[in-house]
Amino acid sequence: MKIFEVRVMTDEEADAKFLAAVKMAHTGQKFPGDEGVFFTSLESALSAFTEKRLALLSLIKNHSPRSINQLAKIAGRDFKNVHTDVMLFKNLGIVRIPAGRRPVEPLKVLYDAISMTARV
Repeated sequence: MKIFEVRVMTDEEADAKFLAAVKMAHTGQKFPGDEGVFFTSLESALSAFTEKRLALLSLIKNHSPRSINQLAKIAGRDFKNVHTDVMLFKNLGIVRIPAGRRPVEPLKVLYDAISMTARV
């Protein structure tokens, strides 16, 4: 099972992670890539992963739409809003969108689950 990690960390933790990456880059070392995304507040993490957005991921997995337009019709939502949501997931690396005007492959969710972690 491939899991996409969403982590909420403090500003200090985010700064430390960034500085470690910069130091490794200066020494020519490759920074180990995490499969996920980091937020510095729970509110911002929750606003990125709303119920409607997560529902789109399920629709993509279950219906294999060949376009964002087809996904919007399946979801019964406005194309512009669905496009915005899908592009967010594409930019996060959660969804793959096939290239071309008439794609042969459908949209694809690249993970089986999303896990969110926040310290208390």
